[in-house]
Amino acid sequence: MQPQPFTEYHYTTNGVQGGHVPFSELVNMARFGSLQPNERVWTDGMANWEVAAEHAPLIAALQAPKEEPYDQLNSEPERTSYLAMWSLVLGIVGLFCFVLNMLGPVAVCLGGISLKVINNSGGKLQGKGLAVASIVLGSLATVILVVNIFSVVIPFGEALNEAAIEFDSMQMEEALATE
Repeated sequence: MQPQPFTEYHYTTNGVQGGHVPFSELVNMARFGSLQPNERVWTDGMANWEVAAEHAPLIAALQAPKEEPYDQLNSEPERTSYLAMWSLVLGIVGLFCFVLNMLGPVAVCLGGISLKVINNSGGKLQGKGLAVASIVLGSLATVILVVNIFSVVIPFGEALNEAAIEFDSMQMEEALATE
């Protein structure tokens, strides 16, 4: 006969009596290894204490492979790194928006930082692919930024040089005309 889940049990651990735990808790103790097969258990209706391994309702729990306890207080579910997501957004915007190519280097930096944070998170953060993609897109945006800078700066520099030459020639003509 299977006891009710809330039947109160007493048990021993290393010869020290513990108890007043529901049967369901006793089963969990057996599953997670804190109740060993050689320990003793007792509940109302039993004539004497019994070895846990011989108590019929506990045999299956004691023979099952031991499980790692799930610590709900100290465990966090895996989540995707927000830094990786935002660095990818900056990489995409920097690549496809001509005016905002300057976001490319920022995306590269944030992608590298998020990759390091993800690797050091012990598996609690995901998003390596996002971080790598942001580094690649940010690098492309940075190349486009450099090309844009040179395509603007060089012609502007040439125009300034031509204006300076024209200004100098005008000054020379005025100086010759006044002599």
